[in-house]
Amino acid sequence: MVTSTYTLGCMYGRNKHKGTTEREDEKKENELKGDHPTGKRWRKRIQSSKKKGCPATLTVKEVVRFPQFKVDTHSKFACVERSKDLRKAIQNGEHLEAERRFYISFPSDEAHNNIHQTGTLTGFLNPINKDVKEKIHELVGHGVQNVQEMKRHLKIYVETVLFPDPQTRPATTHAGFYPHEQTLRNHMYVAVMALRYEPIL
Repeated sequence: MVTSTYTLGCMYGRNKHKGTTEREDEKKENELKGDHPTGKRWRKRIQSSKKKGCPATLTVKEVVRFPQFKVDTHSKFACVERSKDLRKAIQNGEHLEAERRFYISFPSDEAHNNIHQTGTLTGFLNPINKDVKEKIHELVGHGVQNVQEMKRHLKIYVETVLFPDPQTRPATTHAGFYPHEQTLRNHMYVAVMALRYEPIL
């Protein structure tokens, strides 16, 4: 039996730009506190993003079993001898039957150190779906300007076009398909600006 263990970072990943972000935030704060703040425009985020820097890890253990070299007794001597036989067979290029298994260990909620939301609440941080974003621009072009009306249209679009089967339909907490009102408002504004500068045919 051969065992390999891999440790993977959390899906939120390590924040490789933490130092740069902190320096930029400090620079921005100093400029705003000064007597003569600059007229520099800061990029507006259309939607909040998932935060990085989570210490939680995912452990994957890969185990390869060789039934031909099964140890009948669990004594240390028998295991060592069988291990020698297995290495010799591999060196001689013999055909070996192998069974590959993977054992996955997921981190607990406490392992995330409250850096970000976990469980169902993570759906609130999902980026908006591409099809939903395109539908927003299309509906704005058709004259939809009210956020509540946009939400109603998108709900119908998601549940009748994208996911007609209720079994595969995402939860209403999934912000990718059910965006927050502020996210909708921002995307509608972007769509209005884009339509304003479209060439008239």
